Amino acid sequence: MDGIQIFCRGALAAVFLVSGTMKLRAPTEFADAVQALGRVPERWARWVGAAAIAAELGTAVALAVPVASRYGLWCALGLLTVFTALILRTLAASRGGAPNVSCACFGAGGAEISAVHLVRNAVLLTLAALGLATSSVNGTGGAGFGSGYQAPLALAFGLLLAVVTVLLDDLVYLFRRTAA
Repeated sequence: MDGIQIFCRGALAAVFLVSGTMKLRAPTEFADAVQALGRVPERWARWVGAAAIAAELGTAVALAVPVASRYGLWCALGLLTVFTALILRTLAASRGGAPNVSCACFGAGGAEISAVHLVRNAVLLTLAALGLATSSVNGTGGAGFGSGYQAPLALAFGLLLAVVTVLLDDLVYLFRRTAA
């Protein structure tokens, strides 16, 4: 079970770390995205954006610290649920047409909200739920690190999944262009 824990926590921690860091690099653009995506009044958009960034970075740290990892998994599950609800609401509001709202999930310049973002979030939600389930089973709260090759291998695959997740918009764009 420790290998599954490390895989889930590693992938989620890396995704939240990159997401929060990239948003810090372009806070004004992220505030604009918060306003458009969450229908937040302009005067609150920066504060809500700053809170989201802090929550993402705090979640990444909690996931990386073994004694806090269970809290990190709960935070990841909560954040991803909120983000998924916002994506669903945006897609529902734009039935029949493109939502014309940038994701900004990983900072400025994100692709427009689409079903791809729902699939990505579903995978991340599954990782958070699986991490919580396995931490309950082994009773360690995810504090274990496995033995031998298990921990580094699980972490490597978790980080690989994080890279694919972070680059998903670019990969989808690339394959859509190639297929067309």
